[in-house]
Amino acid sequence: MEEKSMRQLQRMRTQLALYRAQQTSVKALVDDLEFLLSHMDDAPQSWRNEMLAKLGVLEDTYAVALDKGEKSFCAADLERMAIAIDRIGALVESRFHETREE
Repeated sequence: MEEKSMRQLQRMRTQLALYRAQQTSVKALVDDLEFLLSHMDDAPQSWRNEMLAKLGVLEDTYAVALDKGEKSFCAADLERMAIAIDRIGALVESRFHETREE
């Protein structure tokens, strides 16, 4: 794996930690993760597709809440987002550990 991709994965870890610590918004998290993902040239397509699918869950949930004019997320939205974020975190960690073994 390229050193650049390792840095992107580390930045993804940082962004997830910031979100979990409530130091960044879901919109900023999605924007940052999409940007970092777009600059990972050597990620397997299946991994990239799963990341995009989970980011899509976050984007869709955010967009619906925004469209409804809601200032906060309902419990079902928070649960859906937490599951997606946990899966994103697991994907980042799996790729990080895979690349260290390459």
